[in-house]
Amino acid sequence: MGLTRRYLLPLVLAPGVAVHELAHYLACRLLGIRVREVVLFRFGDPVGYVDHDVPRAYWRRIVVTIAPLVVNTAVAVAAFWASARVAVPLALVATYLGVVTLRNSIPSSIDARALFPHSRLGYLHPLFVLTLPLIAILLLANRLRAYGFSVAYTGAVSGVLLLSFHTDALSLTELFAGLI
Repeated sequence: MGLTRRYLLPLVLAPGVAVHELAHYLACRLLGIRVREVVLFRFGDPVGYVDHDVPRAYWRRIVVTIAPLVVNTAVAVAAFWASARVAVPLALVATYLGVVTLRNSIPSSIDARALFPHSRLGYLHPLFVLTLPLIAILLLANRLRAYGFSVAYTGAVSGVLLLSFHTDALSLTELFAGLI
């Protein structure tokens, strides 16, 4: 179990980790936040990270924190979409990439803690008050990882995407058309 947990599992999840860290990096670059170091993947804890300045504007911290949720989910949707449009060997690779990218879409507890203010006055900031539910959900999701939350989340969302793109059982196009 030691070798599996230390080397094999991180290696299998590496593409998702790399996309997660790239999402943080791209958010920093787009917002003009200085990045000191980027590690897309390594064997260790954490498996990847982006060392960057703490933005003064709170909304920028929110964007950097949730970037992996948005980017990883978008990449996963694209991978599942592609898996329905290519031959079987490539479809399996696309599905694998979709699953591991989705598995690493939830911001870590370190990411969530970055949203806590650095001063007492910060706790009164309206955006902080508005993001409290997000912070609570992210911290809870990370607590529940040990009990299989990320696997259940990945399985549920992957199932919806597979059904949507590979069968007529669930058509996201029809669902969204009904909302408009």
